[in-house]
Amino acid sequence: MRGLLSSTVVAIVSTLAPALANDEQDCFQGKEPRVRIAGCSKIIQRNPNDAVVHHNRAVAFGLAGDIESAIADYTKAIEIEPNNPTAYENRGRAYASKGDFTHAVADETKASELTAKATAQTIATTPKKPKKTTTSKATKNVDKKTANSSWWSWLWGSDAK
Repeated sequence: MRGLLSSTVVAIVSTLAPALANDEQDCFQGKEPRVRIAGCSKIIQRNPNDAVVHHNRAVAFGLAGDIESAIADYTKAIEIEPNNPTAYENRGRAYASKGDFTHAVADETKASELTAKATAQTIATTPKKPKKTTTSKATKNVDKKTANSSWWSWLWGSDAK
């Protein structure tokens, strides 16, 4: 019974794997917008909360000239991942292409704010490199002297202890 069950699972997975791979390839690498839209739509049916796929389908809708669908998918991507400046920027461009400059400016402003915030966080969390220190010849000579005699003898200029 156990062997039959595992054989069935392997058969199902081996049947579905090429289809899943094709959907991914169509969504992310399809040359024609309609192919990309179809591939992304199949992935969204399986996983409706994938912001990257919604964003990619929105780009394809825009390339196909379907601005309203592009805006809807950018909006969904923003709902899923509200701190993604690229989704705001692209939705702003879609709004601008249809003449809705009020929404376009609002989205571009939000994208700029998110980008600035992310940059500030990156700068704040980046470890600082220690400054290189240079050793002068005088310091090297002092180090040689102190290595050869006690500190007191070096200080007073004699080898007496």
